[in-house]
Amino acid sequence: MNKVFKTARCTLRPLSKRDYSDVQIIYSDSTTRLFLGGVIESDEFRVKFENLMSSDDSFHWLVKEVSNGSLIGLVSLSKYHNQEDIEVSYQLLSSQFSKGYAFEVVKVLIDYSFLDLKHKRVLAETQSKNVRSINLLENLGFHLDSKLERFGEEQSIYVLSFQS
Repeated sequence: MNKVFKTARCTLRPLSKRDYSDVQIIYSDSTTRLFLGGVIESDEFRVKFENLMSSDDSFHWLVKEVSNGSLIGLVSLSKYHNQEDIEVSYQLLSSQFSKGYAFEVVKVLIDYSFLDLKHKRVLAETQSKNVRSINLLENLGFHLDSKLERFGEEQSIYVLSFQS
């Protein structure tokens, strides 16, 4: 999964150890982390980053702007909690919100999951009160599958099935 993706405006490249400070910026952005459990402080972040780098069932890409190399965010594909489905997740810096980047990069991972990895469906989990994320998922064609309580909050589980 060490594949590099390019869109019209973004480069998604596999996460590496050299990305520590960029990923720390993402995890310390309070607006980005509002619906993701909050800011992760330095010591806890060090462990979190090591886990991102060593995970066998998750793949992470750092997203940067093609034209100027500015940091946009982090996107991932990983085994879902049920260990059967694949989950797409995304964290964009709040300074990059409302520019269409999330749609652009999540679409790339959905296509990759369906066309190259041959998954039959992709899941996404978001807090039910995260209206921006819900709108993004629905605009990408996901539909609400279920709701549950996790991490002390109501979560909405969205599903997108492969259409051949």
